[in-house]
Amino acid sequence: MPLILNAALIWLGFAVVAALNGALRDHLLAPRLGPRWSLAASGLLLSGLILALTLVWLPHLAPLTAPTCWAIGGFWVGLTLVFELWVARLTKGSAWLAVTGLLQIRQGNLMLLVLLVTLTAPYAAGRLLALI
Repeated sequence: MPLILNAALIWLGFAVVAALNGALRDHLLAPRLGPRWSLAASGLLLSGLILALTLVWLPHLAPLTAPTCWAIGGFWVGLTLVFELWVARLTKGSAWLAVTGLLQIRQGNLMLLVLLVTLTAPYAAGRLLALI
């Protein structure tokens, strides 16, 4: 399978994990921690899950180079942003609400951290696993 298709399939796995993480946040964490802290805990958990899943799935994309790992991370971030904007447009009528939501760190939103981890995870996993 071509690298781009495999990378897209891995990102779909991230999307499923993110949806499950959101359900966990809404149904278990928010009632106990409140909206701000549950959002922060959810962001930290999702960041860790993305890194862990990258460590598991990245070897299936080998052989890799450092630029390829950075390209995969950028591709994943791009897919995430397009998805977030599309969902915001469908649910809220404005894609810009999704962008402003990403910047609400004081309200507990750690989506910027999630995006940073998503960007750097392929390179970090590639180095850690000696794939690059």
